[in-house]
Amino acid sequence: DQLAALTPVLLALTAATPFMRGWICDDDVRWGQISQSVDDRTIAERRPATSSHGSLSGDDQLAGSGTRPLAKSRYDGIDCYIGARTDTATFNDTPLAMDQEHFERLVHAGVDSMLACHVAHLFARDPLVIFADRIEIDDRHDVDHWENLQSTNWQTLRWKPPPPQKGELSKSNDSHIGWRVEFRSMEVQVTDFENAAFISFVVLLARAILDQHLDLRIPMSKLEYNMSIAGRQSAYVSEKFWFRQSLDFMDASQAKCELLTCQEILKGKGSFEGLIPLCKQCIHDSCCDHTTRQKLERYMDFISERAAGNLPTDAKWMRDFVMSHPTYEHDGRVTQAAAYDLLAAAEAMGNGSVACRELLGSFASLEADVKQTTPTNGQKNGYPSLLTRIMGPDKKHGGHLDRAPVSLSI
Repeated sequence: DQLAALTPVLLALTAATPFMRGWICDDDVRWGQISQSVDDRTIAERRPATSSHGSLSGDDQLAGSGTRPLAKSRYDGIDCYIGARTDTATFNDTPLAMDQEHFERLVHAGVDSMLACHVAHLFARDPLVIFADRIEIDDRHDVDHWENLQSTNWQTLRWKPPPPQKGELSKSNDSHIGWRVEFRSMEVQVTDFENAAFISFVVLLARAILDQHLDLRIPMSKLEYNMSIAGRQSAYVSEKFWFRQSLDFMDASQAKCELLTCQEILKGKGSFEGLIPLCKQCIHDSCCDHTTRQKLERYMDFISERAAGNLPTDAKWMRDFVMSHPTYEHDGRVTQAAAYDLLAAAEAMGNGSVACRELLGSFASLEADVKQTTPTNGQKNGYPSLLTRIMGPDKKHGGHLDRAPVSLSI
């Protein structure tokens, strides 16, 4: 719940998809195109929830007979908060499609109503893939049927229960898997430095939320708006996103939001401190050695510079590269020569043979430092070790989170 408000903001800051099938796109991210590509809703399911499906016939083989209104594709932003706080329902201010039978069964079994809504919501859709040898299984011991639905609802965040056998193991066991949250909205970046920076930011902020008991929730309707604008061209500097004025826990009716730029969300505005100072305080309070602390602070400085518009997103850099290429004919097409030169430049930047100052500015020299810590064979001198130093030793937060509280899918 607490990471949800960040998903559109970081989608805008990591925008890296300005082209599609040889054409220059009118947006900067992949989200809308993928959402459309897996949108399997029937005509009746696409209708507004307030209208009747009229003469549209259903199909009893489909979830909800194929006529239950579904507001959006199965690849989209989250549809509800799932926390057990008393004000969660107030923040869930948009209609939620769910299977009523599954909801009642979950509540009857003792699952709290908010979490039951989320699970029943997943059952409002059909699975996309069925494996012939995994149809008749014992659901009391095997979670394949659950994962089939869970893994084909692609949302900006994913709540992941542990596999039963590995979740029951002691935390000291290397095979133990705890409860996880996947942060899924960000786009993969051209350089290791950028990827490391944004991964570190999410992990640091997750630690700050847990340690300082912060509340980042905004009404679901405002989160939907933020997702609708996050993919626009240069949204990271040209758009404003709804965000909390205060991160203190308070009743939903008192939680005020305002429209802020990415820079204001990260660096602060007025009495709102901003997220980067919170991350830097987390770095300062951690047990990191001086070298790690210095590197993490540089990552935060880089993200601040991008949010301020002083550094481009990958999408803007790639778009400018193609549109200024001598073979570009101002017709929206990416020429073969421009595509080749762009890929050659990206490869050189990615492997560190060229300092990518147009993209990273003064941070370009740090790309080599990141490559020295990139793991190639699971050794402890890479990202896992770095994240361990951020998160500290294994510990529980609120009785349900252990080890790193968030995983990244970019």
